[in-house]
Amino acid sequence: MGIFLTLEDQERIFTTLRITLFFSLFLHAIAAICLVKQTPPNQATIRNYLIYIQFLLVVNDINLGILFEPIPLFPVFAGIFNKFSVKFVIEYLLLQGVTELIIANIGVSIIVCIIFRHQSIMPEGHMFKLDTV
Repeated sequence: MGIFLTLEDQERIFTTLRITLFFSLFLHAIAAICLVKQTPPNQATIRNYLIYIQFLLVVNDINLGILFEPIPLFPVFAGIFNKFSVKFVIEYLLLQGVTELIIANIGVSIIVCIIFRHQSIMPEGHMFKLDTV
């Protein structure tokens, strides 16, 4: 079974992705401002983790919205290069590897943030409290 997508459908998908990217970057900016200016002093350590996760999410949105434009064709995952990435001769496998690296880094950062919060609420001497050396 071949998958065919007309140029109008591609442009509709790319326009939707660009609109989503615009709103996403706007909301990321609001979240970053709140993290930097509104975080209480006793939450300064967790704030650094959250700012890093926020930074990774912005990089992921820019990567998926500008360099690597995925087209949701179910059941396959397809990506089409746009003019920007072809102009600078960025290889497909490099873009795919960068995308996977960013997503994996987001997952690891969330896990580290959860572990940090878990350890901060554990009482001293508890069997699940990790030793800090």
